[in-house]
Amino acid sequence: MKLAVFAMLPAVCLQAQWITGHFAANNGTLPVSSIPWSKYTHIIHFAAAPNANGTVRMHYLVQAEINSLIASRPAGKKVVVCIKDNDSDLSAFAQATDSGSITTFVNNITTFVNSNGYDGVDIDWEVNVNVTQYRDLLARLRSALPGKVIAIDTGNWNNLESVAGASHSNIDQVNIMCYDMDDPGNGYSWHNDPLLQNGNPNVMSCDWRVRAFTNAGVPKSKIGIGIPYYGRRWPGVRAPMVNVSPSFQIYTVLYRNLVRDSARWQPLYQVYDNTYKANYLSIPSLNEFVSYNGAQSIKDAVAWQRAQGFGGFMTFTIDYEYLSNQSGDARYPLSTVLQNEVFGSGSTPPPSPSPPPTLSSGSPTGVLNAATVSTVLSVITNENATCRYATQPGISYSSMPQVFAVTGNMAHSAVIKGLLAGLSYKYYVRCSDVQGSVNTTDYAIAFSVASLSANSAPTPLGITPNSGSGSSGTFTVQVMDTMGFSTIQRVRLLFDTAAGKINSCLIEYWAATSTLSLRSDDKATWSQAALGSSATLKNSQCSVAAAGSSVSGSASNLTLTVAMNFFPAYAGTKNLLALAIDAAGLSSGWRDLGNWTVPAPAATGQPLTAQISPINGSARAVTFVLRATDTSGYSAIRQVALFVGNALGATPSCSIEFWAPTGTVSLRNSANNGWHQGSVSSSTVLQNNWCIVSLGPAAATGSGDTLTLSLPITFLDAFGGTRNVYVFVADQYGRITNWLNPGDWTVP
Repeated sequence: MKLAVFAMLPAVCLQAQWITGHFAANNGTLPVSSIPWSKYTHIIHFAAAPNANGTVRMHYLVQAEINSLIASRPAGKKVVVCIKDNDSDLSAFAQATDSGSITTFVNNITTFVNSNGYDGVDIDWEVNVNVTQYRDLLARLRSALPGKVIAIDTGNWNNLESVAGASHSNIDQVNIMCYDMDDPGNGYSWHNDPLLQNGNPNVMSCDWRVRAFTNAGVPKSKIGIGIPYYGRRWPGVRAPMVNVSPSFQIYTVLYRNLVRDSARWQPLYQVYDNTYKANYLSIPSLNEFVSYNGAQSIKDAVAWQRAQGFGGFMTFTIDYEYLSNQSGDARYPLSTVLQNEVFGSGSTPPPSPSPPPTLSSGSPTGVLNAATVSTVLSVITNENATCRYATQPGISYSSMPQVFAVTGNMAHSAVIKGLLAGLSYKYYVRCSDVQGSVNTTDYAIAFSVASLSANSAPTPLGITPNSGSGSSGTFTVQVMDTMGFSTIQRVRLLFDTAAGKINSCLIEYWAATSTLSLRSDDKATWSQAALGSSATLKNSQCSVAAAGSSVSGSASNLTLTVAMNFFPAYAGTKNLLALAIDAAGLSSGWRDLGNWTVPAPAATGQPLTAQISPINGSARAVTFVLRATDTSGYSAIRQVALFVGNALGATPSCSIEFWAPTGTVSLRNSANNGWHQGSVSSSTVLQNNWCIVSLGPAAATGSGDTLTLSLPITFLDAFGGTRNVYVFVADQYGRITNWLNPGDWTVP
């Protein structure tokens, strides 16, 4: 689960203002007495949750631990309580903040914070987000808790960036979860927390996620960079960027467990990806890739945070790194590196005011080829800087509308599209260095595109729309030929990241026969239909309706319109590429005219299904196999729960929850007020007074629409008798099965 921690201290020069650490309630590993207060400015107690009626649910919290935590808080430190999505009711936040409940909810939060002695509240609302209600909640909390910390834990999904952008005046910290970037559904192995895209728009990274918030208007001083203390194991590959199937199974590994694993944690396997700034292990003997955050990635994150001027850091969670068999700082290796880099002896005071960056090597210059429709705008600075550009002179740096896509170091670049033959272009650049010194005069980059000659190849001029998203759209591409539109013989339109791939969406128009063709998945054949006919051409990625498509011509320009539909399996951002060939065989080559995002499969509204086997029987030891099926695919499933007992929520019971995004299994404790936790396939054994759950042989696998969870359970003497068996499933769209009672189990 993505989670967060927040609060605020006065600014410390240009360094981080805060380092906030999650402390997972009742975690069973890191006691309150061992919290490394010296490493953190804030501790987040994780976590309470809302009920639909506006009351505050203890959820993971235990009153005795709250009292101990607040009592042990050193002077000058802050303890903030997190209120997260309710794992048992993912619609609770939306219901608690509606017009009928919001006043009650805010009053209950205020009472909970003040009566327990917390220094503020952290809101971690990620599922079923209502943007208007979320903004209202933050405004009311700011009014109800003057002088207290108000923070959100957030990422660039469900319009959370727009919440932060509109509400930042009511928030002290916007802590951004720079992790869980590594979904196998993307089709390749990847890092859990890479820092930089480094010019590759096809990968997720921390700077990509943060950029959504700065673009939404969140001040940099309020942004905290999230660092996870867990990583992923990828069995079957040995490096990032290796192609895998969408059903590829990965496993969460806690840092404390990774460094104790002598088979994996060896110097010869440790690699640093300097392109994307991420630590990983490459283990030939196990044919395994393991992503994790280590000292090098943390140091680079601090350097980047300073260069960008962001407010601080957040870690999740301290107990994930805690090495109880060590002493001193060695018990908290990652927290120690972070604290030393930010506040330690290695930290230097901010330099004296410096002159603004010096710009040079602007490109392109001169006259570009007549067929050029896009180019790379670039410039070099004499120091690390962030650069912006405009098409008009005399605009101040802060008002310039465009930020270079690659910036923050000394090389800055951005792709410029939609260039036309015969025109001249001029861009005006200004930059800001790490100390905030900005250029007050423009650095101009000027060039032109040559005019087309009489025997030039045809040129795709542009496409409408040239950006956007949706599962369907009507696209119009315009192609020019100086010899007249009738000399254009073929036009190809490609929706993909590059030409020549299998399983692509490639359409071709033939002028001679007035037909449309769609290439097959394997590129071996074409399906064809007359333009304007009732036929629909399909492959596994897309379809094109001939009836909704058309062509026209006038003078030098040919206009082709195609009516497209994209299938859910083709989700992702695609380039809009066009190619034209004339009667003489002259080709424009592929021209990049824009991009289009095919949305991920949406919730269908059909209920989830949950099954368990065996559904009844009698034994002390049993392995229950739970199968959760989701019409949006198994990766949409978030939570699977099993309850064995007389009545839901009552004791004695064996209540187990599996959280799919982190591979975490939780067992409700004997007091029924907290959880014991561990990771699937780890050496952890969870136990309460009535059952034992062994996580070593436990397994979670996904295929197609089904997630299969195997849980080996041993029931203890005190649990003898016949008990009901209940199962529950929830997915990322907020759909739930409700609790189902498929059978019972007898403990002899």
